[in-house]
Amino acid sequence: MKNLTLLVLLFFISTIGTAQQLFLDLGSSATSLEYLNSNGQSLENLHAVSNSQMQAGYRYSKPDDYLSYTLAVSYTGYGAVGSDTLYQNYMEYNLNYAQFHAGVDIKMFSYKGFDFQFKANTSLGVLLQGTQTLNNQVYDLVGHQEFDNTLLSFAEGISASKPISDNTSLYVQLMHSWGIPAGISRRADVERWNVKSNTVSFGLLIDLNK
Repeated sequence: MKNLTLLVLLFFISTIGTAQQLFLDLGSSATSLEYLNSNGQSLENLHAVSNSQMQAGYRYSKPDDYLSYTLAVSYTGYGAVGSDTLYQNYMEYNLNYAQFHAGVDIKMFSYKGFDFQFKANTSLGVLLQGTQTLNNQVYDLVGHQEFDNTLLSFAEGISASKPISDNTSLYVQLMHSWGIPAGISRRADVERWNVKSNTVSFGLLIDLNK
């Protein structure tokens, strides 16, 4: 118990003099899915679709430091639609993930009251809901062997923020991300897939120190 109390005390001491912020954003993304069969051949004629994303997180940094660290959780949609000319099949994928992010924000410059930052993060995702529509049949992908692996994703982009009050800022960000199922070798003779996403989002940044 004494050791736990000491750790908590050290944590709060370490946060003194740091900038601590909460953020929340909503966005829209264009997502695509690449599917490869066991021979490494891709499923052609798959097209990107629009999806939504919600994210909430925590950011902290030292005063006047150009580097900030972020932790976040998001609800992210991915998907694709397509068809094959050989068998005249119509197909649609809808995947919704809970993702847990850890990343960094790097302040680049300020211009006319806006702060511009480069952003990068990595995340692990768990499939909450997923379906495949094949012609008139809908299949549940939750628990399906090909989609049941943890989604390992990487993202990078830029953001611009502007204060609207003493402790609140508005921001817009553009992010590009790509993800693969963790534990599946790209060289293995198994069916495999990956996702890509381009997202525009708008959010609030709340300063906890003011």
